[in-house]
Amino acid sequence: MNRLFGLTRWPGNGELEKGVLTIQGERREELDAIQVRNAMSKQLFSCHSADPVTEAERLMREKQVRRLPVVDAEKRPVGILTLNDLAREAGRVSGRRTVAADAEW
Repeated sequence: MNRLFGLTRWPGNGELEKGVLTIQGERREELDAIQVRNAMSKQLFSCHSADPVTEAERLMREKQVRRLPVVDAEKRPVGILTLNDLAREAGRVSGRRTVAADAEW
């Protein structure tokens, strides 16, 4: 029997992966044995909420990540910035529709 469950993880390159997986029973037991601290990336990149979007985009490109945690002045997480967010905002500002603007999770 397949089990459906959500997964949020840092796959090793600093980006947050979030989605839904279908796992066979045996495979699920293998995942249950893994602790988050053993699967997570130790290197994390982030941007500040007051940073210009161009700086966040540059960091994403340079570090080859699609998502960045956003932190406040006290370095507390306040959100996630995704490439989809950037594309949607660029489309809104320019008045052009983008595929990202139409995509909803």
